[in-house]
Amino acid sequence: MRTVFFTFVLVVVFCMNSLAHPIHVSVVNMDYISDSGKIEYSIKLFYDDFQSLINYKYNTFLNFSGQNRMTTKEQHSVTEYIQGNFIIKDANQQLVDLNFTGWKVEDFSVWLYFCADLKTELSSITITNTIMLDLFADQVNLVILHMDDIQKGFEFNKRITSLTYAL
Repeated sequence: MRTVFFTFVLVVVFCMNSLAHPIHVSVVNMDYISDSGKIEYSIKLFYDDFQSLINYKYNTFLNFSGQNRMTTKEQHSVTEYIQGNFIIKDANQQLVDLNFTGWKVEDFSVWLYFCADLKTELSSITITNTIMLDLFADQVNLVILHMDDIQKGFEFNKRITSLTYAL
């Protein structure tokens, strides 16, 4: 009987581990629209990890797979976390304010959408990206910056959390 129980526990643990994803990555697409002075951001995360983080850190029950709109508290928690962990500064080291515009679920991921109105034209940009680094030591955060005909990619992790790029 103990052998059957032990085998059952091993099977359950193995199945649970096979459902978990083995990588921890986020992707941020940044579109700088120089004509209008706007930056549009789309941030892709595994929604189970992000839900857990928001639920724990802000005591907010967030369930992307079971809802189609966020409460004010949920939206505030998501915005506060992203604004505190994805920081953009202009050439004068002035903080660029991010405004939450929406979200959508795609498979096991959630896309979070933000935009920012710039006060001046960007000549350089400083990006700090610590998204999910407080949860996973092996987290990798990719940022893809689009500006006119230029596309530039950056990688952030536990060692590299900030960089400045001349446009």
